[in-house]
Amino acid sequence: MRRLVVNSVFWGLGLEVPAQANVDYIGDYKPSMYSFKGYKKGVKPSDHKL
Repeated sequence: MRRLVVNSVFWGLGLEVPAQANVDYIGDYKPSMYSFKGYKKGVKPSDHKL
């Protein structure tokens, strides 16, 4: 799915779609459970930087 999104962004911007784009995760992948009211208070955008 990540490759599909990356390729569609290249295509949508009118750029040449590379034969092998790197779509690896950046950093550790720790998904949180999606649910309503699953937010955390006090989280700032700077807390998410790699």
